[in-house]
Amino acid sequence: MKRLVLATVCLVALTVGAQAKPVQLGLIDTRWAIEYDSELFAGACIATINYDLLKLKISFITAYPKEGTEKLWFVGVSSPEWTWIKSSTTYDFAINTKSNSGETKEWPLVFTGGLNGFMFAKVNVDIVNSMASDYGNIWFNIRNLKNNQYISQRDSWNLGKSAAAIRTIVNCLRDRSPTVATITPPAPPPAAPPSQKQESKSSAGTGFFVSKPMGSDTAYVVTNFHVIDGCKSAFRVRYPIYQPVDAYVHAVDPQNDLALLSTKLTASGFPSFRLNLKQGEQIAAYGFPYGNDLPSFTMGNVTSVVGLDNNTSGFQMSAPVQPGNSGGPLLDMNGRVVGMAQGILGTLRAAEALGGAIPQNVNFGITATTIIGFLQAHSVDYRFDTERTKFEPEQIAEEAKKFTVKITCGDQ
Repeated sequence: MKRLVLATVCLVALTVGAQAKPVQLGLIDTRWAIEYDSELFAGACIATINYDLLKLKISFITAYPKEGTEKLWFVGVSSPEWTWIKSSTTYDFAINTKSNSGETKEWPLVFTGGLNGFMFAKVNVDIVNSMASDYGNIWFNIRNLKNNQYISQRDSWNLGKSAAAIRTIVNCLRDRSPTVATITPPAPPPAAPPSQKQESKSSAGTGFFVSKPMGSDTAYVVTNFHVIDGCKSAFRVRYPIYQPVDAYVHAVDPQNDLALLSTKLTASGFPSFRLNLKQGEQIAAYGFPYGNDLPSFTMGNVTSVVGLDNNTSGFQMSAPVQPGNSGGPLLDMNGRVVGMAQGILGTLRAAEALGGAIPQNVNFGITATTIIGFLQAHSVDYRFDTERTKFEPEQIAEEAKKFTVKITCGDQ
């Protein structure tokens, strides 16, 4: 029911907006038309590209909402040949993208029909990311999920320099104020008084052992501060298939997003660290995405040796990471830890933070130098290795498996 109401509201807004005459702002790459429509929602910026194939039009739409503060994003597609589209009718389609490198992604969506062969779907950051390119190397198609047929059986549509178009409409909306006063939803009612045993959020992340003091039965695990922040329940660390063991906060550094835990879980191994990252070098990420009990292993490259705003405590990489990977080790091709996975940067969030610049495939890590400085500040030992034999990827995964653990808050 909630989805139907949202679709109806969006349909009315998009249809009314379509009847007005948006202001033409210009062209991007001679193909993407940029418009501003003051009557669509509380103001919207639109990028549209036209194709000869099926006379298709594809639009990215970003808008101020009339209620709330979070900006809206839609993908709209239309063709005068689509006489089968009925207004207010929903359709189950999937957006499929494919890059020249062969990487494919599919996003199942619910499209709502409009007028004159137009339909649209509300989308999120990840979907727009998959369709953003500065190099004209991404192809687009739509698949009917009911009959498994593509709208275009023979060809796909090249999205051209879609990232530049997205960047432009992000800036377009940023430079304009909402055309109507937005309504902030009322604050939720106060929560009931807590019981004696206070509830806390349930979260999961990754960490890795760094050392064990001589003669002690306690070892140290390092992770991201945001993995443990806000947890009021007991922390637990575990290897896959084994029972979890309690862990305790030993030290934190919120500014650098680092935390140190102590635990009596027996470590199967400890890593060696390596400093001085090199741009372009290959690295691997190991962790427990989405709270899975079994780990994942992915590979990529160091794209920049500094983080956002030239932050030297971090770096940027293309190695894929997901929620739950946070706090996991990043390793070089010799199996040495060169950093810690910290998070994912979506194209649109980056556009807003960086004034319109749209990076793609960008994830972030904390440098080994920063981690070692944190360990030194709290008198925790670590291993350092300058020379080592190059490993095959499966050997790196086996190495990471020895010292990487899943961290949970609460009964997970």
